[in-house]
Amino acid sequence: MRAPLRAQLCLHLRASAHSPPRDAGGAIAYVKWAHAAGERAPDGSHLHRREDFFTSDLCRSWFKRFISHLLSRVNTVTGAAYRDDPAIFAWELVNEPRYQGDDTGDVLQRWIEEMAAHAKSVDANHMLTVGAEGFYGAASPSRAGDNPISGAARMGGDFVRNFAVSDVDFACVHVWADLWLYCDEECKLRFLDGWITGHLEEARNTFAKPVLLEEFGKWKPLGTRDAFFRRAFQLSLPPDTPVPSHAGGVLFWHMDPTDYPHDVDGFSVQVPGEIGTAEIVGAAAGT
Repeated sequence: MRAPLRAQLCLHLRASAHSPPRDAGGAIAYVKWAHAAGERAPDGSHLHRREDFFTSDLCRSWFKRFISHLLSRVNTVTGAAYRDDPAIFAWELVNEPRYQGDDTGDVLQRWIEEMAAHAKSVDANHMLTVGAEGFYGAASPSRAGDNPISGAARMGGDFVRNFAVSDVDFACVHVWADLWLYCDEECKLRFLDGWITGHLEEARNTFAKPVLLEEFGKWKPLGTRDAFFRRAFQLSLPPDTPVPSHAGGVLFWHMDPTDYPHDVDGFSVQVPGEIGTAEIVGAAAGT
């Protein structure tokens, strides 16, 4: 018997410059609206950076209004408000937030605390997370060298501090080895091992919440991709995960029909044509 399908929904999809497509709106749209409404930065300068989304009074107010509206919306098919809808597994505040140049992590931390508290005030029924990539910050000094990107500690995130927020129910980590690393496939598999294991250990040793491998993908060839997928599932799910007490599951990016024409990032798993990868996913899901 198959388990019911549950959806994790992201409240804000576009919060950093590296997340395509550029016409998807998101943070920069809010910033443009705030600028048009006459808001200025504390130093009197125009609002123009994506990062202004996290500090602008108008942007933060509007985003909270959006959260309230969406979580209270009534499903026209079922008649249930989203905050009461059992088909929703969890809410994600924002996808891959970055605040470039901030090595303190204070700006994103304040934003996460504020928005998480607001979301929970509207919907206490569903779990809540932050779609962070998992970069280590000042709260994990011994792991600073594990960050895959030069300057990651100055992008505003701090894995342990961000997910220790009381209104956040579980942690997330992303793995984009093909985008982050310039090395061979064995090197990328070693990174995968260390990245997932390290975050599970940090969660166990600090904020004691499960960790979801929320986003990962792998470029072809298929054999290389399948080996990466197989290892990602092993690391993130019992019985093979190194930290079974805090391994919270896996989501990959992304599945499409064969010959789907809009695979702009190269990570599309296309079925039934690429059935081998789909079988790995199905085996991990117990189907």
